[in-house]
Amino acid sequence: MKSILLASTLVAAMAAPAAAQSIFATVVGTVTDKSSAVISGARVTIVNVNTNEKREFTSNSAGNYEISNLFPGTYTMEVQMAGFTRSRKEGIALASNENARIDVALEVLTQVTEVTVTADSGARLETESSMLSDVRSFRHAASTATSC
Repeated sequence: MKSILLASTLVAAMAAPAAAQSIFATVVGTVTDKSSAVISGARVTIVNVNTNEKREFTSNSAGNYEISNLFPGTYTMEVQMAGFTRSRKEGIALASNENARIDVALEVLTQVTEVTVTADSGARLETESSMLSDVRSFRHAASTATSC
């Protein structure tokens, strides 16, 4: 009886550390701006470069995010928020049972590029035929006719 009790205790003791081991990795961090103010609602995307598996999370009210149960491998991470520049980190190597901390500081988007296209009132391109038309004044037409 003592040997059965001793054997079961030994098996339980050996199984406990094995149960605590995990093959998955976790990435945690805080999203802030350059002045260290937290950014809530930022979209954090992490992609396994070998399998293309994509996981997304949104930073909480404290700016924190946690993406767990990631297989070991190499990842690319992007963080986006309206009004801020996008952050991209490549070559993030995650190992089994790793808890990696990746804090991200976004910069405020200060320059907006706007392109406005307007119609030109000069020469017109005829798209239905190969004709090209141009609007000239009567005075220009009269001076061209007399100079010939």
